[in-house]
Order: sequence, then structure tokens, then C-alpha cells
Amino acid sequence: MGRQGPVTCPFEFNPVLAGASLLQQFMVDVGCKIITERCLWLRLNQSTIRADQYSNLLNLNGVHPSEVGQRIILPATHYGSPRFMLNLQLDSMAIMRRHGKPHFFITFTCNPSWREITDNIYPNQQPLDRPDIVSRVFNLKQKVLVEMMCSKKVLGDCVADVENEEYQKRDLPHTHNLFWIKDMAINPQTIDAVVTAELPDQSEDPELHRLVLRHMIHGPCGAFNPAAPCMVNGKCSKGFPQDYRNYTEIGENCYPNLRRRSPEDGGGQAEKIVSRGGSMVPVMITNAWVVPYNKFLLKQFQCHLNVLICATVSSIKYVLKYTNKGDDRAVFDLQSDDEISAYQSGKYLGPHESAALIFGLQRHRINPTVVSLEIHLENGQRVLYADNDPIETVMANANRPTKLTAFFAVCQADNFAQTLFYYQIPEYYTWNVTNKMWCRRKRGGQRIQLQDGTSIVHSTTIGRIYNVSPTADDLYYLRLLLINVKGPRSFLNLKTFNGIASASFKDCCQRRGLLDNDDHLHAAMLEIKDTCNASCLRNLFVTIMTSCFPGNPLYLWSEFVNDMLEDEIYEARINANDHTLQITDEMRHSLLYKMNEAIINSGGRPLTEQGFIIPERVDNRGNPYIMRELQDIEEETAIASAQIAMLNAEQKDAFDAVLRSLESAANDNLPTMFFIHAGAGIIIIQ
Repeated sequence: MGRQGPVTCPFEFNPVLAGASLLQQFMVDVGCKIITERCLWLRLNQSTIRADQYSNLLNLNGVHPSEVGQRIILPATHYGSPRFMLNLQLDSMAIMRRHGKPHFFITFTCNPSWREITDNIYPNQQPLDRPDIVSRVFNLKQKVLVEMMCSKKVLGDCVADVENEEYQKRDLPHTHNLFWIKDMAINPQTIDAVVTAELPDQSEDPELHRLVLRHMIHGPCGAFNPAAPCMVNGKCSKGFPQDYRNYTEIGENCYPNLRRRSPEDGGGQAEKIVSRGGSMVPVMITNAWVVPYNKFLLKQFQCHLNVLICATVSSIKYVLKYTNKGDDRAVFDLQSDDEISAYQSGKYLGPHESAALIFGLQRHRINPTVVSLEIHLENGQRVLYADNDPIETVMANANRPTKLTAFFAVCQADNFAQTLFYYQIPEYYTWNVTNKMWCRRKRGGQRIQLQDGTSIVHSTTIGRIYNVSPTADDLYYLRLLLINVKGPRSFLNLKTFNGIASASFKDCCQRRGLLDNDDHLHAAMLEIKDTCNASCLRNLFVTIMTSCFPGNPLYLWSEFVNDMLEDEIYEARINANDHTLQITDEMRHSLLYKMNEAIINSGGRPLTEQGFIIPERVDNRGNPYIMRELQDIEEETAIASAQIAMLNAEQKDAFDAVLRSLESAANDNLPTMFFIHAGAGIIIIQ
């Protein structure tokens, strides 16, 4: 028999574990100390470490290395840093390029009433008094969820997955999970088999009925509870209550509309006791309030476990961005060149995240592994050195191979490597960090027999070459050659075609016919569309129109105009709580007008001189005077009055103080700043 009772003997008094809120404070203090020490180490070391291109070091002409180079402030190796989260997002998009859109988007939330938690806390303690136990139990449950999806394949053959754990203010930990399923058909029958948004029949499955009522009901909000946190401008920001429908419908570029039968059509309904205005009142729940779930997973984990089918969402990049957005921040909109200070000032740390930090728990996962592949011109690699390093040491470090130069070396020595593109090399070779070389894989995949009698292992690892702007000149064309030429043995060999060495990578691209049409520009925009957000795609279009002179710009515009509007239509759907909204001609015309202004401001030719017809501007959203006149004053006043009525006494005092300051500022013309420190965070009003 296993040991019963709490992990720590209840008869041994432990003042730390019995401290309740003091334990939370203690863990937050320790977590802050860990982050502070790590940031201090980075600051003290990064202040003496410099990075510069090797070609710049060759031209020092007697100048000491400490007088050149740029400093690295907060690297991507620091967990939770902006670069770290950006790398997670780019790696997720690299997986999407290989396997297509993810099929399942699962939000997994900790349940403090899990038996593994309640059985291991002291008497008279609440689960929130023991963030150490809550964090460890949730981390184990998350691992079980991944095991069920990836190893046991409960929802299909999972070929890729991305998970990221978050800790929001005053909330329990939760994870966002994306799963790619091999050969999964997307149709109403398949969706209904794995996801449902209806109340189960209590007589057939009373346990599932109880779990759905307890964990998978939204609100209710709306007219029943207008003060609910999800209510924005009088509407539920989550889109509840949902419309009734007798059949699952797959909409265009949105989440599927799941079957939600009304009580008149045989849909379930049940009474639930909910909190409203400090009192418990009964409310009748129908399928309109059910959050989508999977029956098996809900029974297995007994917590809020939202399961969405996301393979039909066109703006999937924003699902990936949301998955890897990181934790809540306490301060925002701070202008600072010191990345470490900006990170520390904006970091919000709670007891559960502190516990995960102290115990070293895994908080993110990406499978398969994504290997980033650097790209640089000859003698253009980055070199790290300290202020007091002599030039001889700096030059010796500069001659160490990079992933790109090591790729050239392995192509010289290994005939099989000559059959691979640069981005394919991580599938068959591993990067030896110590010796700076690519080595054949020996395990971790499927073994393949080669014609020379040797064998090699093919893994599912994905290579991701860094994006390069067309304005980077030869570096852009170097990248273009690397993704189109197999097995180059050197920079010179890469510039050689039909026995003739070109003067530049651009000349070689022209000799190979890679620049005969706009295919390379189309490929560049297609890659940015799949890996970056819409603003990056718009910036690239402006760059192409001003620097690359495409032969058929109208074709590029027609191919990618809807992709350049993805963020705008995404925000419009969120604000309107209507996922059926589509891109209109008015939105396209408005974007064309803005692109024309951006191109002219960048020194390019107006689009009207390149075959475009620009209609008169009808979008007034950028004109504050017109927008002010178009507002419904009575509606805005009613919304403001309703929101003011929900303020508590302290909030009302702060609101009145800001109003009085505005009135006095109108007379005195003096700026005022308010610093509000509340339980939900810090707000700065200026």
C-alpha cells in the first residue's frame, strides 16, 4: 500500500508551509530574488560582452575591440523575455509550415479541488494556501494531458504539439495547447465525434452532467449579470450566449459553429446555483452557455478544459501568437532602451509562477524540435568578445565555424549532405555545440540505408532559416540561393553556376533564372504570410514596391491583400463578437490608400504610376473629428452611466479624482499623473 495522507507529516509543525498568505508572500519574494539574480548576472556579464561582425574586426586598424561592437541586453535564453516568446512563436509557425494548421486548441485550467491537492494540504488549509502543491500537481496533470494526446493518441495520431503555461493575475495556472493530428478530416461528423457543446443527458451519464455544469458553463452573463468580467460595452466578449443550431456548421475562416440544440428541439437544460451580487441564486442553463469540451478528457481531468477545432481558422497566426503571448504584465507602455529594466518593471509574479520557478518545472514544450539556422555573408558572422580580450583572441574566436560554414564543410566531406538544402540539414544531422560541426544522427528517427552502404537516421526535426528583408541586398540573395541550391561547399561554390563564378549572389540568382519573374518576391511574401503577422507582410510589400521593382505588382497585391488585412478583420470580429465578418472592398481600398502613402513616404513611386487605381478615400477611422461627429452621444452616455454605477467606493473616488483633474487641467493647462496600485495590477494615467 502506498503512503496515505499529506506529503509532509501533519504532526510536524512547519511554520513556512503553515503560513497561508505568508507562504504565498515568501514564495513570491524567493521568485523575485531568483529573477533578480538572473537579470543581475546578465547585466554584469552583458555589460562586458560585445558582438560585432567579423568583417568589421578585420578593419580595426589599431582600434581596440572595446571601442566597437554592440551590446546584447536581454537574450532569448532568458525564460519569458520578449525574444524568448518571439522564438516560441516563430518555432510554432515553422511547425505550421511543415504540418499545416493545428487541429486542436485546448485550454487546460487548474482545478484547486483535485484530490491530489486536497489530500496533501494541512487541515483547515485552502488549496490557495499551498501554491507549492498546486503548481506541482498541475504540472504533472499537464504532462499526462500531453501523454494522452501524443503517446496514447486519444484524439488521433498527433504529429506535432505546442504547449505554454501561463499565470494570470489572481488566477490559477493554465496552459494553451496546440495539437496537429495526422490525416484528420474536418467535417461535421468528425467534429461532433470529438467535441461537443451540449449538456449531456443526466439519466444516461450523471457524472458527465455534473462535470459540465460545474466546469464547462460560461457565466451566465448578459442581462442576468451585466457586471460580469467578460462584459464589454454591454456585450459578452466571449460571444455568449451562443446561437442555437441543430447541426454543426463549418463556417468560412472561423471556428466551427457547434451543434447547440434549443430546449424546444430536444436540447438539455438544467438549474445551476450561481453567485450574483453577493448572493446565490438559481438560473436555468441551456446549451447556449456550454463551453466546447471533449467528453473523455473532461472525465479524465475534471476541470475547465476547453477544446476548440482551429483547423478552419484563417487567421491561425493569431492563435499561435495568443498561445505564446506570455504572462500578464503589471506595467506597460514604458519607453526604455534598457531591456532588462523594462522586463523587470513589467514583470508580474504570483505565488504559483514563483513555485514553478523555484522547483524548475517545465513550462513550455515544442515538438518536434525546431532548429534555428543562422545566415550571414562571408566574414559576416557575429563574434562575441569581452572588453579586455586582445585582438589575437578575438580573431581566433572569429575563425570558429558557424552553422552555415559547418554546413559547407559537411557538404565537402559527406556525399549525402550534398543532396540536401540548408534547411533540411537538421533532419539528418545534429549540431555539436562543442566542436561546432554537423554530425550524422544515430538515433531519434527512422534509419535509412544509403547507396554507399552506410545508413543515416531521418528525424522529424525542423530547420528554420532566419528571415531576411529584400533590402539586405546580397544577404537576401544568399538566402534565396540556400533555399534553391542543394549541397553548396563554400560561398564561392554557391556563387558558381555552369562553371562560372558570379561577382555577387544577386548575379548568380540572375544566372540561375531565379529573378526572371516575380516568383522570388512571391515566395518571400508567402513565407512572411505563413510565419509573421500582417503588419510584417504590409511592411514587406512597401519594401518590395520601393526597392525591388516587381514586374507585376498588381498580381502580388491581389494575391496577398486579404492576408495583409488579417489583423484588421481579426480585431473587427473580436470587437463585434461576430466571427462571420468578412473582408470588404472598403477595407481593401483603405489599405491601398495607406500603402500608397507609405510607399511615397519611403521614396517610392506612387501606385497610380504602377498600374493601380486608387479610389477616393472613404475610410474616416483615421480622422478623429469625423469619428467624434459620427458617435451616438446618447448611446455613449448610457454605456458610461451603466459602467459608473458598477464602481465600488474606492474606484468611484479614483474616477472622480481623475474627472476633477481634467476639469482643472482645462483651466490651468497643467499635466497630471495618477498612480493607482490595486489588486489587479498597476495603472498609470497621465
